[in-house]
Parts: sequence; structure tokens; C-alpha cells
Amino acid sequence: MRQHISRTRAIRSWAVLLVTLLTAPSWAAVALADAKALPTGGAAGRPAISPDGTLVAFVSDREGADNLYVVPLAGGTPKALTRETRAGVRMDTPRWSPDGAFLVYSSNKGAEGGLDLWTIGADGQRDEALTKDAAVDWMPSWSPDGKTIAFVSDRDGNDGLWLIGTDGSGLRKIAEMAYEPAYSPDGKSIAAYQVRAGGDGLYLFDAAGTAQPRLLLGGGRMPAWSPDGRSVVAVKTDDGGTRLWQVDVVKGSAEPLSDAAPSLAWPVWGKGGVLVYEAKPSTQRQLFLLTPPEVRAVTNIVEPLAGATVRGGVTVRVRVGAEGGRIATWALEFGKGANPDTWSPLADGTGAVDGPAATWNTSGLEGAYTLRLTTVTEGGETAVSVVPVTVYGQYGVLWQNHSIAQAMTVGQTIDAEVTLRNNGTMTWRNDGAFAVAGGYQWLDAGGVPVSGEAPLAALPQAVPAGEQASLRVKITAPTSPGRYTLRFDLRQGGQVWFHEQGARPLDVPVAVTLSHAAEIDVPAVPAVMVPGQIYSVEARVTNRGTEPWPAAANGAAVAADTVVLATRWRDIDGGLVDSPPAVTPLLKALPAGESAVVLAQVQAPSTNGRYLMSFEVRDQLGSFGPQSAISPQVAVSVSSPYSAMFGDHTTPGRMFPGELVPVTVQLRNTGALRWRADGATAVRLVTRWVDEKGRPASASNLPTPLPYDVPAGQTASVSARLQSPSEPGEYVLVWDLEQAGGRRFGEMGNTALKVPVMVGAPTHGVRWEQGNHPTSLVVGSVYTANIRLTNTGSMTWPAEGAERVRLGYRWVAPNGMEVASQPLFTDLEKAVDGGQTVTLTARLKAPERPGSYLIKWDLYQMGYDYFSARGAATMDVPVSVDVVYGCHWLSNDTPSKVAANQRYRVNLRLQNTGTIPWEAGGAVPVQVVYRWVNAAGTTVAVTDAAVAKLPALVQPGESVDVSAFLVAPKERGRFDLEWDLQFAGTLLFSDKGVAALRVPVTVE
Repeated sequence: MRQHISRTRAIRSWAVLLVTLLTAPSWAAVALADAKALPTGGAAGRPAISPDGTLVAFVSDREGADNLYVVPLAGGTPKALTRETRAGVRMDTPRWSPDGAFLVYSSNKGAEGGLDLWTIGADGQRDEALTKDAAVDWMPSWSPDGKTIAFVSDRDGNDGLWLIGTDGSGLRKIAEMAYEPAYSPDGKSIAAYQVRAGGDGLYLFDAAGTAQPRLLLGGGRMPAWSPDGRSVVAVKTDDGGTRLWQVDVVKGSAEPLSDAAPSLAWPVWGKGGVLVYEAKPSTQRQLFLLTPPEVRAVTNIVEPLAGATVRGGVTVRVRVGAEGGRIATWALEFGKGANPDTWSPLADGTGAVDGPAATWNTSGLEGAYTLRLTTVTEGGETAVSVVPVTVYGQYGVLWQNHSIAQAMTVGQTIDAEVTLRNNGTMTWRNDGAFAVAGGYQWLDAGGVPVSGEAPLAALPQAVPAGEQASLRVKITAPTSPGRYTLRFDLRQGGQVWFHEQGARPLDVPVAVTLSHAAEIDVPAVPAVMVPGQIYSVEARVTNRGTEPWPAAANGAAVAADTVVLATRWRDIDGGLVDSPPAVTPLLKALPAGESAVVLAQVQAPSTNGRYLMSFEVRDQLGSFGPQSAISPQVAVSVSSPYSAMFGDHTTPGRMFPGELVPVTVQLRNTGALRWRADGATAVRLVTRWVDEKGRPASASNLPTPLPYDVPAGQTASVSARLQSPSEPGEYVLVWDLEQAGGRRFGEMGNTALKVPVMVGAPTHGVRWEQGNHPTSLVVGSVYTANIRLTNTGSMTWPAEGAERVRLGYRWVAPNGMEVASQPLFTDLEKAVDGGQTVTLTARLKAPERPGSYLIKWDLYQMGYDYFSARGAATMDVPVSVDVVYGCHWLSNDTPSKVAANQRYRVNLRLQNTGTIPWEAGGAVPVQVVYRWVNAAGTTVAVTDAAVAKLPALVQPGESVDVSAFLVAPKERGRFDLEWDLQFAGTLLFSDKGVAALRVPVTVE
């Protein structure tokens, strides 16, 4: 899997620019009461945020078994990625691939029955096992490069942290007794909870395995990295409860981030610094969202102001601070020009400032300069403020007032007056070879000149340094509409512009518009229309010109200057198909700048096909002059209301009489209307059989509803059941669609799908009817079922002899594999001829392992094989097989070496895989016990052996963590320590066939 991310950011400034870059999430202590519950629609846990920050994956057992779901982080409807219904199926800790296309998770849903690693597409497709073995593989974490997955496994006999490639290669172990791994964003480190003699806690491991692990947080668990890799958030439980903690990985410091919450677990840190975690505030697990507090740097150059002209020693005043945080550093600099390539320092410091920051000595400087103030918060947020100024020199001008209009029409000429002050050191002469005069240029939105230099306007008199003057000038607007900048400047001797000598010109933004102009916004146009049908389409038109639009007179003929909305249709090649176009007049006057909603009556072309439709604003004469405007073209498909195209299908070419088979048919909605899956206008797939003479054949036509609504132009795959006629012969099967009420598409001009099918009688044929049949069984138990069978083949079923026929069955696991077992056969009471029916009371024995199964009833002929091997149908009945007492030992940290007669604490995780809940107390509690078995197989008694109580009620399918204390034997040697469960103080689960957890231990 590859990940490719490309980001481009460009920032351009002309006056004062403030830029804020978030480089690291900034968190202070938070109250969990402020967290927002995510709308997961039920119980939810083990969250994971997608790399783009839009989705949260989680696990829920709302359907009776664990399944994976995703829900938008901003809120929405959860979507199921898996659809397990089997009791006891467990899924855990989903984690996203770096490109967001896949998730990795752990589950015991495979045939092996243990926890393995699985990957699944973000769309719920391509669900595949990555590991397949008897070991417990869980708690995965995907590396940032997408090539490796870290996970926890006991595949070598002890729990540890392992790495494996996404292609299954490169398996290696990097740490003992390490859990809950999380890859760092740079892929160089893995944070994980480790159990060790020196103290349990959160450690930082080198992913390459070359450096010693480093303790990040004593007692810390379930780590999650910040997006920038500088911090880790973790869960820690102490006397005050369970809290979120934040660890600065660089500094090595840690501090509590939140108050305590019940069952707080599995935090994840997403894009933008948001945190999602799991908690259990009431009866079920929920997901909660925490948003980081906003920290905004206040970064302003207060004095001098932008555009100021300065001289000598200039006091630079600044305002520096951080709302919701603290400033780490600030720096004040200056550079030559509007966009300096290099910067010179003026001052720097730490903390907040509100006042003078530096005195800028401008001696020897002249022209345009820029001041820049940069601040950095303690959270890493950077802000920049820039101020352009002009330093006085020989050429200096201060623009004081002007009457230049900021809105003009194309080609318009206006009179304007500009008042200015001589802030340079020389006198402006108004005559002679070095006379000073004013002139202007037009610049487009990109700053590129679009006109030549206008005639110069002479000064009315000479202007000494420090004095002011007024210029009168005629200004003519460009001939094209748009947003422009009028740049006014002074020029000496007809050669030297003042801005070329460092003075700042007068830039005035001017909007140049048409006297007649329009804008059209069409929110929605039907993508499919019926030929000749009239539709009402809403369009919003805006008068973008400077002249008002007159209204159409009620009841009178439309005047030539009336503004209308015209509808134009073009074929797919761009040719006009309507002339003249249909028009809708504006019924009220529309002043400049205002908008109106027009309900246009649009008639679709009369011929099926693909068209392009657009709206035009124009006058009634159709001149398409300056006031015309054309909306973007919209592709419209014109077709009949109900029309379908049949695609691939799996209709068999040969069938047996009365045979029932599944068939898949691909359909495309080529009509104009949506196919509804239910309701009064629902559409369904239907069939009819026609014999070789064209007559309707007697057969069951099984209508099939659509799986979902199918919009026009979309495709659907329909799974249908097809039953052949009861009499052999040559037939034509006709597939068609039918709207509720019985009207078929074939009757409305659509072409149905016709498939020739040969129906012949089989030698071995059987039709099944299920009577009283058990569906919930207990492992190893025997049951009876009533089954009715009809011989639909051409062979008589003998009841005696070496080739007699008997009723049998086979067990099939959810993965489709048959389960090895010896069926209990049921004999026929007498021979059964073709067409005859018998009812049998059959015996069946449940498998020895619990789970969901399919029992396939089949007839078996001695000396040959099952009837299904010769094409006969089986009767498949789904059943569940449960155990009363069941336990799956998920993990433990039993030491491999102990001292004789010493006491130790062991943490175990186990899952209730039986059908009864485990009570934590009362008259029938379930408790964890142990026993020592020596090399001779004899149980060895120990002093002060005690049972471990469950912390709470454990329902079937749930898991629980238990802390137990054990005492080592007095004798030294090698022992097997067997962990077991005890019911009501007397009954051991191992006595009921439940495997105990056996751990080899050396007593020293």
C-alpha cells in the first residue's frame, strides 16, 4: 500500500498580513464534562480516527456480536463495515492505514477460532486475514509508511510486541510483555504499555530495536500520539480515578490532562488536535469528543501605521500576547522593499509586550521598507504581522485626499482632484526641464498594467518641501469590466517616476462594471427529464450592471427592452435544438445590485437523448448585447419514465423440473424516474415462463423487490430466486420489471430479457419440506427433526439391500468448510417411487464445538454417494450450537520463573464463551482458581492458596480483567500451573470439557 500526500500553500500580502500556522495541538487541563458524546447509535468502544480526520471507526456489539462501524466525526449515521451475527465473535482495536483506505483489527471470527489480525477496506470490502494461527494476535498499530504492523502476540509462549509486514513477511519480536502499541508519526518509535519488574508503565521503544526503551509515564497505558509527534496522550489510574495524561516526549515531562471518568480508555488523537476516547458513564460504552482550546497569538505592530512615511529615529510600538496561552519568543525585523529577500534584526524577547519594542534608526535609508513582527506561542503556534512604510528621501510624497470614484462603468471619464504634500527634501517645480506633474495607470487584479500612461496633469504652482498642492485630472475607465487598481504617481521631467525612487504611489481600488450585466445562479436542474414534459426550474438572477431593469407589463405584449430569462437546449455536439427559445419575462423591476427569483417553465426536448441546457438573460429582441449572461451548461438526459437495460445475469441454461436456484441480474435504470424499492410505486423484478408454442407455462413466478432505490442512470445488482416449471420441456424465461399495481415495463415499450432454458427430469431429485426442526443446540446433544421428502427424480429410492437410500446430513462451518463428524442416518420405511412423498423422524447429533453452523440434509445411497453430488437439492437449516460453560483465555502475565513458597500477583484477561453469565458474588459465583501439577502429573498442594473473585458480572461474549494471587510450591522443579474457573465453589469448568490455561513454570 502506498501513501502519497501533496500539499501546496501560497500566501501573498500587500498591506498588513497576519498569518497563523498551527504546528502542534495546544492542550491545557480539560474537564471531561465538556466532552461531546459522538452519535454512534448504540454501544461503542475502541475508537480510531481516520488520517484525514473525517471518520471515526469503532467496535459495537449492538447486534449481539462485535462488528466494525464508521461514523463521521462531525456527526451522521454510523455505517457497518462487518455484519457478524454469531455469538462469541469478538473484534478489537481497529486502526487505520496511513492512506485511510484500509483498517487493521483483531478478531476470532476465522476458522481457527483464535484472535488473528484482519484487514478490511474502508468501504467494507476486501475483508481478509493477515495472520492465521493458534496464537493470540491483537492490538495492531499501522506504521506511517504503510508497510509494517506492530501487534501483540503470544506465538512464542509469552506475550510480547511483534512486527509484521502488510504482506505477511518480516515477522520479528522486539519486546517482552509489551501491550497496546502505537507507532509515532515519524515511524521511528513505538509507544507501548510494558509489564516489568522495575514497574509497569508506558515506555518508548525503538522501532528498529537498536536502543533501550525509555520510560514515559509510570502506570501509563493505551498511548496515542499527537499529529506532530511531540506528545503522547495516555490513560493512567491512581487513587483518584482514571484520567488522561499528556507526555512531552522531547522534554520527558508528564502532567494530568483531565479529571477522572468511569472506565476511561483508548484515547486517540486526530487531525486538528481533537481527542476521542471511550468511557462508560452508565450501562454501556460510549465515545466522547474533546476539542482543544483555541490559542491565538496576538501579534500587532501598533506604530508606525501601514503606509506611513517616516524619517530619523522611529519608535516601533508592538502588542504581543496569546489568548488562551503564553508567548514563548518574539522577534522584530526590517527589510528593503515590499517583499524583502533578507531581514535585519531590530529587537527580540520573550513573553507579552504592549508598548515600545525598539527605536529604528532610518539614517541613510530611503524608499519602501517593511517591518515584520514574528511571535511563537509555547504550544508552537506562529503568527506574523508585517507593516509597509516609506522612509523619507529626496523624493517624498504624502497623499492626503482624493475624489477618485471607486466604481465606474466601462469607458467612463470622470473629473477628480488629488491633494498631496511634499514630504521630500527638494522643491517640486511646475515648469522647466525638471517640472513635476501627476499621471496614472490602470493595473489588473494581478498588478499587471492594462493601459498606457495617461497625459500628465501639471502642478498649479511650485511646491516647496513641507507644503501641499491640489491636482485636477481627467480619468477614463478601462473598456473591459473587472476589478482594477488605479495607480496615481508624480513624474519629474517626464522621465523619473517618484515610486521608482522609493516614494509610495497612490493606489485606489476601482470596480469597473457594465451598464448592463447579469449573473445567473441555478441551484438544481433535473438530471433526467421525460420527453416533452414541462418542468418548473428556479433560477436566481442578479442585476450586476448600473442600469435598472424594467418589468414586464401585466396582460400586455412584452416590450423590446423587457429583460427575460431564456432557456436554450443544445445537443451533445453543441448544436441548437430550439429556435426561438422559450422565455420567461421578469415580472418586477430590478434595480442595480439586486436579485430576483424567476420560476422558469422549461420544456424538455421531444426526442430521447443527451442534451445540454443553459439559461440566458437578455432583452426581448434577442440581441445578446452587453446585458446578456449565460449560465453554465447542465447535462440532461431525456428519456421515457420507466426504462431498463438488462446486463450480466446468471440464469442457468438447464434446470430440473421444479428446481429452485439463486440468480443474479444486473439492471441499469435508463428511464427518467427513480425506481423505488418500497411504497405505492415500488419496482420489482419479475419472471414468466413461455413454452415452445409461446403459451404461458405453469411455474412459480417469484417477484423480487429491489435492494434499494435506484436513481435514473444508476445500476443495481438484484439477487432473485428462480423456480423452473414442473414439467420437462424447452422454455423461454422472460425477465421483466414491474411497478406496483402489475404494470410491466415490457408493456410500456421496454425490451424484456428472454433466455432459453431446457427443463429436464433428473435421475436423483428431491423436494424438501421442513417440519419441526430445532435451531438452537447444545454441543454433543442428540435431537430429532420432522422432514417431509418428495421423490422428484426418475429413480426409485430402495429401502433395503446393498444400494438402499438413507437420510443423512453434514455440518458446515461459517467459512463454508465441512465439519468432520459421523452423522446419524435415518432409514426409509419402504421404497419411494418418483412423485411419492414420505415423512421421516430423523435423529441428529450436534457438533462438539460451539458456533454457528449450517446443517445440510441430504439423501445418501449406499455404495455410491450423497444425492447432492449428482445435482439434487439439499435442505439447509441454519442452527447455533452453544456451550453452557465456556471460557477463552485471552492473555496473562504468569511469570515463567518463581521462588519456592513465594506469593505473586498475576493479571489475566478471559472471555465468557458459554451461554450463562458469570456472577461476581451471591450463591453461585464464578471464581478464578489454580493448581500446581508436577512432572509426574500429580497435583501439589500449596499453603494459603486462594481464589480470585471477578470484579463484576460478565455476560456471555464479554471479556474481563482479573488480578489473582498465587503461592509457589515448596518443592523446586518444573511444574505446570493450570488456571481454571470454579462455579458455585465446587464445579470446575475443566470438568465440563472447558480447557484450563496451562503455563509451564520453573520453581527455584
